[in-house]
Amino acid sequence: MLPNKSWDASGGSVLCNLIGQARCALIRAAASTQTFGASSCVWSCGMITSLEVVDTAIKIGLGALISGIAAYVTAKFSHTKDIEKTRLLRRMDLLEDVARYVQKLTIAGLAFYSLTATRASYFQRDGKVPDDAQSKWEESDSQLNNALGDATNAEAVLLLLGEPDCQTTLREYGQYMADFSYAAFYLEKCSVSDAHEFRAKLLEMRKTFFTVLGGAYER
Repeated sequence: MLPNKSWDASGGSVLCNLIGQARCALIRAAASTQTFGASSCVWSCGMITSLEVVDTAIKIGLGALISGIAAYVTAKFSHTKDIEKTRLLRRMDLLEDVARYVQKLTIAGLAFYSLTATRASYFQRDGKVPDDAQSKWEESDSQLNNALGDATNAEAVLLLLGEPDCQTTLREYGQYMADFSYAAFYLEKCSVSDAHEFRAKLLEMRKTFFTVLGGAYER
């Protein structure tokens, strides 16, 4: 009977050596007494076990590879969609800024119309314009010119966004106001009826512009 040893490094090695020697003895005995077919069976059973291990390893590797590729494709698709969403939101913000510029221009244009009509009325009736009315008209004219400057910046934004139709419509809108402002400077060239005509045309052109801008906003 073998002495009782604890399972330390030396004891483990001794036991493993004994088991290995016993296994070799059994294999030699089987080789000397069994037929060729039986030996082939033992050998083939060992090969099948090895192939199964390799097959399992390949399947695990392929599974990990496929999972990695799927995760990469999903992340890339999600990133692309996020970029597209951000770009679309930014485009909408810029178009809304353009709309605000144009609305500011419209308000300035309507205020200029009102003071121009009042100024023309004074001139047609009295042949002169009170200093207070003239001062208010000049202030309104200055505000209109500032709004026209903002509209020019809005035109650049529209071109940047690839909206030449909107830019052309806005340019015509602003140019019409600038032309009227120039004509109104000369009292004899701008009557009350001219001022009313300006207002009607202004509102019509405003409607046309926002129709075109609305189409760009929905794209």
